Amino acid sequence: MKRIIFTCITGLALLLSLSLNGQDAGRTAATKIGDALNQLPAQNEALFARLMEDLLSTGEEGILLLADKMKPAGETPPSVEYALDGIVQYVTRPDTKEEIREMVARACAAALERVPETYNKAFFIRELQFLGRSSSLETLAPYVFSAELSVPAIEAITAIGGTDAVTILLSAPQSEQSISGLGRLGSALAEKTLAQTAQYGSPNLRSVAYNALAQCGTMASMQVMQEGPVEDYLTFLRNNIENGADKQIAKAARKILKNANDSQTRCDALGLLLCIRGELEIKTILAALDDPDRAYRRRALEETSRFVSPLVNTPIIKKMEKLNNEALADVLFWLGEQRDPALLPYIWACLDHPDTEVARVCAGAMVLTGGEEVNQRLASQMTGADPVRITIAGQALLSCKGDVAGTLASVFSKASPQGKAMILQLLAARKARAHEALVLDHIQDSDTTVRNAALLALSGTARPENRALYFNLLENAPAEDIPAIQSAVMASLYGLGPEEQCTVLTTQLQKSAPSVQQRYYGLLAQTGTYPAVELLAGIYLGMEDFTSYMALINQWNAPGEQKLLYLRKALDLAKDPKSTAALLREISATNTFQGILVSGPYMESPHNEVALAAALSVYQLASRNKHFYGPGVSAFMEQAIPILEKAGYPDSVYDIQNIRKYLNEVNPNDGFTPLFNGKDLEGWKGLVGNPVSRSQMKPRDLEKAQKEADKLAFSQWIVEDGKLVFLGKGDNLCTKKDFGDFELYVDWLLYPEGPEADAGIYLRGTPQVQIWDTSRVNVGAQVGSGGLYNNQKNKSVPLVVADNRLGEWNSFFIRMTGERVTVYLNGQLVVDNVIMENYWDRSLPIFPSGAIELQAHGSKVAYRDLYVRELERPEPFRLSAQEEAEGFEVLFDGTTLHKWTGNTTDYITENGTIAVHPTDQGFGDLYTVKEYGDFIFRFEFKLTPGANNGVGIRTPGEGDAAYVGMEIQILDHFNEIYQPWLLDYQHHGSVYGVIPARNRNALKPVGEWNQEEIYAKGNYIRVTVNGVVVTEGDISTGPIDKREHPGLKNKSGKIGFLGHGSELWLRNIRIKEL
Repeated sequence: MKRIIFTCITGLALLLSLSLNGQDAGRTAATKIGDALNQLPAQNEALFARLMEDLLSTGEEGILLLADKMKPAGETPPSVEYALDGIVQYVTRPDTKEEIREMVARACAAALERVPETYNKAFFIRELQFLGRSSSLETLAPYVFSAELSVPAIEAITAIGGTDAVTILLSAPQSEQSISGLGRLGSALAEKTLAQTAQYGSPNLRSVAYNALAQCGTMASMQVMQEGPVEDYLTFLRNNIENGADKQIAKAARKILKNANDSQTRCDALGLLLCIRGELEIKTILAALDDPDRAYRRRALEETSRFVSPLVNTPIIKKMEKLNNEALADVLFWLGEQRDPALLPYIWACLDHPDTEVARVCAGAMVLTGGEEVNQRLASQMTGADPVRITIAGQALLSCKGDVAGTLASVFSKASPQGKAMILQLLAARKARAHEALVLDHIQDSDTTVRNAALLALSGTARPENRALYFNLLENAPAEDIPAIQSAVMASLYGLGPEEQCTVLTTQLQKSAPSVQQRYYGLLAQTGTYPAVELLAGIYLGMEDFTSYMALINQWNAPGEQKLLYLRKALDLAKDPKSTAALLREISATNTFQGILVSGPYMESPHNEVALAAALSVYQLASRNKHFYGPGVSAFMEQAIPILEKAGYPDSVYDIQNIRKYLNEVNPNDGFTPLFNGKDLEGWKGLVGNPVSRSQMKPRDLEKAQKEADKLAFSQWIVEDGKLVFLGKGDNLCTKKDFGDFELYVDWLLYPEGPEADAGIYLRGTPQVQIWDTSRVNVGAQVGSGGLYNNQKNKSVPLVVADNRLGEWNSFFIRMTGERVTVYLNGQLVVDNVIMENYWDRSLPIFPSGAIELQAHGSKVAYRDLYVRELERPEPFRLSAQEEAEGFEVLFDGTTLHKWTGNTTDYITENGTIAVHPTDQGFGDLYTVKEYGDFIFRFEFKLTPGANNGVGIRTPGEGDAAYVGMEIQILDHFNEIYQPWLLDYQHHGSVYGVIPARNRNALKPVGEWNQEEIYAKGNYIRVTVNGVVVTEGDISTGPIDKREHPGLKNKSGKIGFLGHGSELWLRNIRIKEL
């Protein structure tokens, strides 16, 4: 079983061990275990720590209760093994107290004796192994005689170790595991037994015994080991080096070395010999350098590194001149690893060796040794003319320490042209800004190689304080030098952020002559900032330089929605097919819904290149984004098929198959549909009053007012070039259709003219998603568009400012589900699932449905690409005629938590229910806003396996509701994680700790909806589940769990759902006050 390990700090664990939001530190062991099992494996470290502290607080009793839950192999609930394994992992942290570890070890030992099944016994043996307590050895000892459990038992005993472990393994039946364990324990107590087994044991045990004896045997076993595998013999000899038998071991090593044929054995024997004899074996070392086996040569040098001295180095250095090139390189590397400056003359003597590999290793050895002399010697190579030698030295200098740049500068005047070029390259690579002047002095060098190297080196040496110099160079440079100097300009902006870089470059561009301003365009584009795009977009479009324009957009660090807005500008201006096709290909990379709308019409182009690019854009955008669907998208996909068939490119058949698959999978009548057809105002009407005032109007009066509103609206809302434009006078324009939950795409543009650029989008007839000119700081517009402007309790301002400048198009994506709204502006999240308040009546939640309205605010505004997708949602819950007559009130109708407060993070509206999706630690309660005394409370619930929640009644809305109020249990009490220890007063429907549930069979199977009624009248409490009374009693008789329950005296309080970390669903919640 995989171990789940969370590293948790001690303070966090201590904090989480306390009571949390309805969790009581005095809960029974059974309750704590049940809650923990229901939440394992934990989803985060904090929850894991809390659950482990809860389980540990149950002591040995809790661990044994968990052990009782174990079943035959493969049938134990995974959460049980997670819990037991998690406890062991948790207590093995370094900061755990010894008494806690010992308690867990005792419990696991007891569990080992308690569980009957082999698989489960093996589980606890492994846990004892991980705990590593010597006190567990006595429990483990008998299992070495078990045919089924000896292997894990021996592994655990070996891991725990100690003299007692050796004694146990010596008494165990001989097996590969017990023999191997004795070897790993390394005790001489096992030597005699292992030697006998190696000599006389069964064939399958002898090799294991030799291996084990090699790890623990003394020299008394040398004769035995000589007969074993040579690798075990060598291990045995090395392990006995400290036992005063050097001569015997050295003699044995020489004998092995003489007779060995394979490289590994020769290397190991040589290593052993040199380990014992050291410099006394210098002749052996020198002979090894002539050996054809490179591994053998290198092993000789590696072992020699442990006892280097002049007595060793001198003969090896003397022999260097007689070695072949490969052996010479090995020795040079060995000398370099000694990092001894005294050896440098012998190393750098090979720097000019005719073999370039020897020269390269020599340079590397010099770098390892280090020092200013090395830098100077390598730099001196720059005076030569051999490009290979210059490159070798240059690569080495990149890794040298010290003032390498200064050394290089000092030899620059003597260097050859190739050497000067390398020096300039190295100065740039090392960011040697202190030598900027040297580089600048040679950007006009008469030697082309040097001149080009100097120009390129400016990008690594340019200093910010000389920025003006680089601006001047750029503005006066010949065409061929411009790229290098542009890089230098960017280098001179070192230390500035992208926005600051953009500001500096823009200022300089404005100062420069018009003839050279274009040289700054690419630099501005590199900043990837919005101001740079704003500046350059118009310039490139004015020049019809679509290639540079697309490169600008590509470099821009912006969402696809924002990039699309700019690509559309270019697409409107592009006339030649090649540019149009290229722009369509860029649009396909934006991953936007509007990209489909833009690309689709171009499939009508008479130019095959354009039609194909449009078809591919539509196909790629739709197939990559499965949520982009609707009748219009399907029509475009159908239109793309014959275009791809005609193109016949290699993958066209595959792409056409994907389109047909897409069309088969989507509902052609579902998805995004247009609110505005681009031609007229069909589907729209003028605004009459507001939802409240309209509801109070007589039909005849409403009809008359609507005609007048339409007349005014249609005079001020016009269609212009496919856009819906408000001219600045009149009132809102509304959809004729009402919408509930939906997703909406809409592009908008505020015109600069007019007294105040302002607009908005009403959702369900309620203001509003704000649109305004961010320069209007006098009204707070600097916060940006997209916020829920009229909110008072919930967040009203956007998360970020994401607006384009006034007069430019912007793009909204708005999602409204229930009372919550999410808004993206130009691809950036500006409103994140925020409750939208009812502006018209703040005592009520927002209306369940209503029109989408485009606000008239006295300024000109345009809209385009309005597409909406209605989201399915159940009808709001309504009381039955009988309940309505009896005076029940709906507390939750499936759409809003308006009457609730508390944990609205984990408790959310979802498909007509309150869905409980625990996050973080999994706790937190949801309470009614109002308090109730005597009542009939009805609701429906659906459980997940093992789910645990509760209904708090007459609670203060904080603390542990089971004690400061009352808790009516919500629990899947049939689940095996609660068996067999669940107490009477813990079953579903019980008044926790006070009145036990008498009927426990009323719950429906997990996954089905249950109905429950809680009747509270004074001291009398009755709980009915699915029409069956399960609990009934008088709370004045007091608790039965021997705990204090001060909440029993409360006359009234809030009603709440109590989070115990479980996922479940609630719906149709209503109440009648008595």
